[in-house]
Amino acid sequence: MSDENLITKPLNNDFVTLTKELYVLNSLAMGVAIQILAKVTGETIEDWKEYVGAKAGEQYRELIIC
Repeated sequence: MSDENLITKPLNNDFVTLTKELYVLNSLAMGVAIQILAKVTGETIEDWKEYVGAKAGEQYRELIIC
């Protein structure tokens, strides 16, 4: 496939496909990261979950604009 085809081919940005293994690994890693951040900073796990969720929402909205 040439670069020209990549540029002109319409993209479907409605879905992201992950394997089950990658989804589980990502979920577990995020949970561990949030627990570590909570312990190190003294903030609650709930506060970090809210923060990370808000950041994910911001990044998602930025992707839609692109």
